[in-house]
Amino acid sequence: MDRAAEVARLAAIRRRVAALDGARWMLSADGDATILDARGRDGSVVAIARFERLASPEEMELATAAPEDLRFLLGLLDRAIAAARRGQERHETRQRGAPDHTTEAAMLCGDPAFKRWLMDCHGLESPATDERVAARLRSLLGVTSRKEINQTEDARARWIALRDEFRAWKRRAA
Repeated sequence: MDRAAEVARLAAIRRRVAALDGARWMLSADGDATILDARGRDGSVVAIARFERLASPEEMELATAAPEDLRFLLGLLDRAIAAARRGQERHETRQRGAPDHTTEAAMLCGDPAFKRWLMDCHGLESPATDERVAARLRSLLGVTSRKEINQTEDARARWIALRDEFRAWKRRAA
């Protein structure tokens, strides 16, 4: 199925689910059969399907849960699309020359002046190995990986503040 057909089908599914207007589907008994009823927001009940006694519980559950399952899946899809768009926007921003703070942090972790500053001002223990410097930086930024610096606004803001603090210290020390 091509993209246009997928978009059209998704739009049709959204219209059908919206047309249910929040109706809840439920089962009721009618002799040997089980009836699938739709209860509207106004309290009205309409029989919409009849399951004969050979219908499996799974078939009846699938039909009964269909509106709620579709609402859930459409919400999940919407969140996934939004997340993908945000990721694409971040990628495009980086492609346009936005700062790569993760790489900057990795490079500074190898800088002897940065190591000295972490020891003097942020309790980094000697010897200032690359592993200790990276661990201390992650701790100060509240991240589990330096790559999170480019992935979240909070981590990026903490990195920029920390980097600026280091730069000010370095200017005073010069």
